[in-house]
Amino acid sequence: MADMNRGQDLSVFETTTASESDGFRSFYAEKLGTAHRGLNFWLDVERPDVLKRYRAFADDGTPGGLEAVRKVGGFSFLVSYAMSGYAVGIRYLVRLGRRDQGERAACPGVRHDQGAGLRAAVLADDQHRS
Repeated sequence: MADMNRGQDLSVFETTTASESDGFRSFYAEKLGTAHRGLNFWLDVERPDVLKRYRAFADDGTPGGLEAVRKVGGFSFLVSYAMSGYAVGIRYLVRLGRRDQGERAACPGVRHDQGAGLRAAVLADDQHRS
């Protein structure tokens, strides 16, 4: 039985089909509005086994991940990314926050203003890179 995760069949680690690769790439394009360069790398260098093992590990710890509707978002890596100057990671978290904004808006009483300054900084960094 197939164990599907973001377009990938995790019951077969050693190979991937063209439809699995396309499904995986389109998942992030649809959810985040951009490719996931870090994970797509493993498809580009023809190492689907690494990608699939990682996805199995990640989904085991947080089942559903981006597929699940979250009522409260957490940015557990934000401090680490900010302290190390990892702008790509910060932008990734901001994109996730933007994606989830509509879902969280349905939850009154949850504070949503925490990342406003960070969002402005990331947007400024994005404009600087253009």
